[in-house]
Amino acid sequence: MESHGQSFTFVPEDTILAAPLGTEMVFNVTITNTSAQMLTLVLVRTLNDLPQGWESSMCFSACYLPTTDSIMTTPEYGSSPLNPNESRPFSLHVYTTLNNGAAAVRIDVRNTRDNLDLRTLTFHATSIPVGVKETPETPLVFALEQNFPNPFNPTTVIRYTIPEGMHERILLRVYDLLGCEVATLVNGEMTSGSHEMVFDASMLSSGIYFYRMSAGSFSQSRTLCIVR
Repeated sequence: MESHGQSFTFVPEDTILAAPLGTEMVFNVTITNTSAQMLTLVLVRTLNDLPQGWESSMCFSACYLPTTDSIMTTPEYGSSPLNPNESRPFSLHVYTTLNNGAAAVRIDVRNTRDNLDLRTLTFHATSIPVGVKETPETPLVFALEQNFPNPFNPTTVIRYTIPEGMHERILLRVYDLLGCEVATLVNGEMTSGSHEMVFDASMLSSGIYFYRMSAGSFSQSRTLCIVR
């Protein structure tokens, strides 16, 4: 990490992550304005070295499409300047699909009033090859997977599994951040095994939502982000 100037910090939880192929790896970073003035920052993805089929995207105040390489803390990007001593979360999302490999993504953050006031982080994401082994034809537990792609516009795929011998009523619903239901995707008994469905969010506005699967005593939720 390079450092020039003193107006803000850019502190990561991790810069190296590894996970099985098909996983969304999320790097979380805290940005803090350590100056006594309002601060406008520009964040630029200056390196996006990914295996074929992988994607990366940024979230900061809002989530942006994988094709977006630069964002600013301005209303144009659904954000605003940072107040003195204010901290905000930034996240880099790496989506691993199709091919095993390693990715390197570099993010530069700059104070718009001072080009030398710069922070740089490089994030490394590696897929872990999974060995071939015997697996049961039907799953043993309920599971709700992270949707892919995420962020998305307007459709995404949601996968879930139902264990053998279960005859519970399955509910899969989408809610906004206030907890209001905005869509019902599944409501009824489903056969055991792995299932997937396409969620079309064309009728919803941009933003962060969460989806919840429940069946008997089982309940699991995950978040999704719609970007227009």
